[in-house]
Amino acid sequence: MRLPCDECVAELTEKAIANSFKLKTLEERITLIEQRLAVAEDRIEYTSKKKWTNYISANPVDIIQDSETKICGMSLKKRSVNGKI
Repeated sequence: MRLPCDECVAELTEKAIANSFKLKTLEERITLIEQRLAVAEDRIEYTSKKKWTNYISANPVDIIQDSETKICGMSLKKRSVNGKI
């Protein structure tokens, strides 16, 4: 069996190292993209679960005003149905 010449070995070694770096870089990029997708999916899931909390106010004045508005709105609607308005 004949061994390759020294120049061939050196060239093959350089190409293997160059290709290995490219593959390593691509693998790192793919891993980064997968991590970003996972974070995006988590954010979408969290947002969809917590969507209803956007409508709730922690300010007691807003809560009372909102309740009064709903109560007044219901009584006005009731009156309009009965033909009084």
